[in-house]
Amino acid sequence: MIYNIALLPKNSSSEFIDLALLFANHADYLLGNNCLPHLTVTMFLTADETLIDNLWLEAKSISNSLSISNIMLEFNKTNYKNENKYIWLELLPKFDQRILELHFKLASLLQEYEISCLNASLNDYHPHLTLARIEEKALVSKLKSLNVNISDNFYMALGKSDTIGQFTNIIKF
Repeated sequence: MIYNIALLPKNSSSEFIDLALLFANHADYLLGNNCLPHLTVTMFLTADETLIDNLWLEAKSISNSLSISNIMLEFNKTNYKNENKYIWLELLPKFDQRILELHFKLASLLQEYEISCLNASLNDYHPHLTLARIEEKALVSKLKSLNVNISDNFYMALGKSDTIGQFTNIIKF
């Protein structure tokens, strides 16, 4: 099973989904019915479901120590990333050191359990909220033209993800 520890918006999910829907006709990863808006902290694979409760308790403790249980994030920049034949369309949060600290501590925790992060991690980690995954390069200009300014309080949740990283449902928060 693929799990995802992520930060989810409390109130503005529809704003993120509305932006993603601008690319709906061209995307195979898209916020909406099958994917909750989220900022992945760590995504990992484990078949040992008995570990999940322990991991979550430790993750919550780390989150609380960093005062991230209710973190205000502001998204006002767009970004895209080329990966093989796909283009990932992203929103970038205003820098907050606590997100990086949370990622590093959770990635280290997973290493203690001999579990690897599936997302870019440690020095390669860059916090973002993915809107969509597309193949059509011409749509990048549409992303760049967006005037984005979404702020919300985010909370940490543990959820399940599909094979392309869509956060499909919440298990614990």
